[in-house]
Amino acid sequence: TIEDNGIGRKKANEIRKLNKPEHISLGTQITESRLDLINKLHKSKLKINYIDLYDNNMQPLGTKVEIIFPL
Repeated sequence: TIEDNGIGRKKANEIRKLNKPEHISLGTQITESRLDLINKLHKSKLKINYIDLYDNNMQPLGTKVEIIFPL
């Protein structure tokens, strides 16, 4: 599990669209493609969960990323 206390993915995307609307981020897509390939080659069930964190007032508290390696 990896967790940060940043502004959250939604707000980060809004800011990115304002500052660099032509930029297309491929990091998540590339990582998921690699996991799909590993899963096919090794008949495994690796996966990644992205969880947006909020306080009781629905204000962003950051993001949690879980990388699941079933045994």
